[in-house]
Amino acid sequence: MMGEDFHLPASLQIGLLPEWRNTERISTLAASLSGFEGVSDVVYGEDYLPGLTGLIGTLHKLDLFAGTIILVGVSLVVAGAVRLAVARRSLTVEMMTIMGASDGFVRAPFLFEGLLSGLAGSVGGLLFTYAVSQILSGSIDHSFLPGRWIGGVILLGAATGLAGSWMGLSSSLPSPRK
Repeated sequence: MMGEDFHLPASLQIGLLPEWRNTERISTLAASLSGFEGVSDVVYGEDYLPGLTGLIGTLHKLDLFAGTIILVGVSLVVAGAVRLAVARRSLTVEMMTIMGASDGFVRAPFLFEGLLSGLAGSVGGLLFTYAVSQILSGSIDHSFLPGRWIGGVILLGAATGLAGSWMGLSSSLPSPRK
């Protein structure tokens, strides 16, 4: 059907290190490879590579923007929860301030509550992500987050909870009656 003159072209697929994954270096590499004897054509997506690189850069910026929006949102939710906790315990807080408790002594339990909320949220999110990762590991070859990233997520969750509780306390602690 295809005849004896039919030959499939030999091909070589190359994976690049991350520092080589930009348009200039790839085009330089393609030019070098096309100079080898027996190489008739080098195809590397020269038509769509600049647009794809730009799209990936835009997606990275959108990812950072979305992460910032989520951090602010979580901080505001924790601030609201702390405001509710202060309102629920307003009589106790007022009594403590009348009896001479320092500002730090009154604030500490609420800050600790915000810290624990942030830690619980980040650990819960990591556990959910790990469970999904394990479910998908049978069909997709991947690895879970490195240890440094896990620690960073936990620290960021704790810091976000602490910041949210600080914001909530700054506007909701009652001042003592005189």
